Amino acid sequence: MFEQSTVIYQLIRVIVLGGIATLFSFIMAPLLLKFLKDKQMIQHIHRDANAPIFTAMHEKKEGTPTTAGILV
Repeated sequence: MFEQSTVIYQLIRVIVLGGIATLFSFIMAPLLLKFLKDKQMIQHIHRDANAPIFTAMHEKKEGTPTTAGILV
């Protein structure tokens, strides 16, 4: 079916491209997060007196960039 050299070539190609994508993500993540914080694209927690438990649970999310998932 497939020649062994073709399979090895494809495997090496996948590993190299995966490594490049990982390095790109590690390099770009701090830059993207700094940009999002500078532009005030951060999560704001709404304080609600009717739901103090949920407000307390979500307080740690305050200031988290909201669109950081675009890097993934």
